[in-house]
Amino acid sequence: MTTRCFSCDGRVIWTTTKNGNKMPVNQDPVPNGNIRLDGNMAVVMTQEEMASYAGTRYISHHAVCPKAKDWRGKHR
Repeated sequence: MTTRCFSCDGRVIWTTTKNGNKMPVNQDPVPNGNIRLDGNMAVVMTQEEMASYAGTRYISHHAVCPKAKDWRGKHR
């Protein structure tokens, strides 16, 4: 599901991790991202996986949101 960040109004895709946690990922792909999407699941790639992965890459919104520290440890 695509929404907007509550803090910076950036566009995010709400995904889940393999552990079932919610994770906001920036909607726009980036060439050096360390996250690939498998359906609605965010998969954080290792350095080795990143070296050989040729698909679309994303980055966690927490990594770039100017207000991320305000949300650390809070869950909605």
